[in-house]
Amino acid sequence: MSPAEQLQDLLAHADDPRPPDPEEPLRFSRLKLFSKSAAHFVGQPPGDSSSMDIGSAAHSMLLGGQRVVGYLPGKKRQGKEFDQFEKDNAGAIVLTASEYRRADAMARAVRDNPLAMRVLDGVRETTYTWRVQKRLCRGTPDVRGNDFITELKTGETADPRFFPYKMRRFCYHGQLAWYTDGATLAGLPTPEQHYIVAVEAAPPFVVTVFRVSPSAIDIGRRLYRLWFEQLEACAAADAWPGYCQSVVELDLPGEGFEIEDAGEEAA
Repeated sequence: MSPAEQLQDLLAHADDPRPPDPEEPLRFSRLKLFSKSAAHFVGQPPGDSSSMDIGSAAHSMLLGGQRVVGYLPGKKRQGKEFDQFEKDNAGAIVLTASEYRRADAMARAVRDNPLAMRVLDGVRETTYTWRVQKRLCRGTPDVRGNDFITELKTGETADPRFFPYKMRRFCYHGQLAWYTDGATLAGLPTPEQHYIVAVEAAPPFVVTVFRVSPSAIDIGRRLYRLWFEQLEACAAADAWPGYCQSVVELDLPGEGFEIEDAGEEAA
């Protein structure tokens, strides 16, 4: 097929969701779209388009990654002057001056917490790959030690009363199980302990260190394996259904009803 024909084929199928290339490494952030439906998995582009700049910036300040820069105080992130600033700092996370101060305060709060720094001491942001059946998978835990994995999470709460609901909503336990099993299959030491360092994105930037229980990791493992089985079945049938394949009876929700969605989140 000539380049022109390839372009025409691409344009013809621009709105036609297709399964990802089997050799494109499967990431947990993509797999957990099965918590919504197979259609979301195949139809939503890879990547975290909803990540919050301030959380991502604090993450980079602590663990490395993208450079973080603050725009001039009092200036808005728009106009020709900002466009030039963004061009001069291509590849960096660009924040306003106030956003930069918040991200820096979050990072300093974590650095000032001895418990947090103890479980953030290890190999940071290093990707490894493995295979499950014939499918190539990948993982990039925030921190990996000889016997532990730690994830850094930013957001509105680090309160131990409420954070378990956030873990369930965003499936942190499944993410940690994915990284753990992947490390074993990649020939790396099997993590025995699993930690989450949570830092709030608003003053006083409270930090809490959580150790995730083995039972939660086991539930996360069963969850991601279920999604993986659904992926393989959908790929074999080349069928990617949405939420339901029949008419659904609609009524008002019961008392205390709460939507659970393992969708995207801040870093």
